[in-house]
Amino acid sequence: MLDKIASAIGKFCYRFRYIVVAVGVLLFAFVCWYQTKAEISYTNTSSYTKVVDVFPEDTLVIVYGNDDESAIQTVASGLLQDEHVVSVQGYYNTLGVEMTPAYMAATAGMDESFVNILYYMYGVYVNGEQMEGLDLKTFIGFLSSDAFMNNETFSSMLDDDTKQKLQGYASYLGSITDDTKYSAAELAQQLGMEESTVNLLFIVYYSQTTDMSAKTLSLYDFFMFVNDYVIDNAAFSSFIDETTAATFAAYKETLTSGKAQLVGEDYSRIIVTINYVMESDEIYGFYDNLAAMLDDTLSGEYYLVGESAMSYELSQTFRSEYTLISIVTAVLIFAVICLTFRKFSVPALLVCLIECAVFVTMSVMAISGTAMYFIALIIVQCILMGSMVDYGILLSSYYREVRKNLSKEQALPEVMKRACKAILTSALVMIAVTFILGVAMTGAVGDILLTLGVGTLSALILIMFVLHSLLAVCDKAVTWQWKGFNKKAAEAASETETVTETEPEQDTEQVKHND
Repeated sequence: MLDKIASAIGKFCYRFRYIVVAVGVLLFAFVCWYQTKAEISYTNTSSYTKVVDVFPEDTLVIVYGNDDESAIQTVASGLLQDEHVVSVQGYYNTLGVEMTPAYMAATAGMDESFVNILYYMYGVYVNGEQMEGLDLKTFIGFLSSDAFMNNETFSSMLDDDTKQKLQGYASYLGSITDDTKYSAAELAQQLGMEESTVNLLFIVYYSQTTDMSAKTLSLYDFFMFVNDYVIDNAAFSSFIDETTAATFAAYKETLTSGKAQLVGEDYSRIIVTINYVMESDEIYGFYDNLAAMLDDTLSGEYYLVGESAMSYELSQTFRSEYTLISIVTAVLIFAVICLTFRKFSVPALLVCLIECAVFVTMSVMAISGTAMYFIALIIVQCILMGSMVDYGILLSSYYREVRKNLSKEQALPEVMKRACKAILTSALVMIAVTFILGVAMTGAVGDILLTLGVGTLSALILIMFVLHSLLAVCDKAVTWQWKGFNKKAAEAASETETVTETEPEQDTEQVKHND
């Protein structure tokens, strides 16, 4: 049964060889043009849909050099003008956001007077700001005032003995005429107090008499400073107990980890949440504008990271890179087949035919309106070039062998009978498996298998019909031997080849004579 079908296909291909070849050429020209309309998908669309059901926004990460920290804030402001940008998060507006003492006190749940002291301390201990000296009358007057004594935050810094001593000094405060300004160390020596305590009292004085509303400090710097300079300071032990100290230590660990995720040794990043439609003209336009903005604003290198960012980058380069890969693959396969057949005609026919099958696959996807996963396209290209070309080599080898003893009209059915079983068995198994598993499986694997099934089916049809007709039409080029490659084989072939192409009338006479 299979032999009859194969023989019928062979006779059909010979009888309508010019028509089949013409259709094949037109098909190749059409799919060469139409395959450019195929929509290439750079994300796994099926799994992405499930993600979008829960998380409708996409995340973009911009990695930039630390030297561009101030410039990236300009970029962030520009991004927020886009209605599709949901949020922009970076160190500058999270852990690094600058807060006034009042805002910090409300955020951290601390006394604002105490926060003012910490801000002033930060300027002294970290920024190296210098405090002016105080005269004795001003210093004692501040410490003995109700504003100081009645404030639990301030008065807790002094023990009872020091308070009594200050009250004694305050009793003859009016008689003090010395207006010399002394440093903390000098006043400590005169008053018989610890220098560290007097130094802290200087800070308290200036933190309360200086306008602190304009001073700012980041959340990260504030908590790091409290942990490094305040927690172990005995002067604050009355209102920083062990529980509070443990809480601040936990904050330090969390903030350190958080900053490490946003700021690195050389590069930092901001996280942008957008709600564009994936792989749309709108999102690609957004990335074009973003790239232009970053090029104009940042002085150093930058990188875009994320699902949509990857799609955008691939969309800019994949077509040209895929074309280059296809050309290189075709040239290498052409060279290998040339070495096998020792001629150029057969490799050219086979490479064009398999490439046509790839283009047919892409055109089918374009007609159906189905996006073609880019990895599936690459895999189809590789597998078709690697496996389907074997079928072509098998048919071409059989044809050259059979043509030594049979005419073209007789050769095609014979070639089909010899090769049909091997080709159909292998190809149909691959087609059945890829289609069944492609339907059963989801995600990238399912997309790849379905695309491969379409490609294999296309290649099988082209090989079974178009290649047979091409072999007959290009008979002289296919059967010609180049003696420069194998002179001995060529001479042997010329001695044994007794049958050549004849006119239809001569073939009929030969058949009658045989009868």
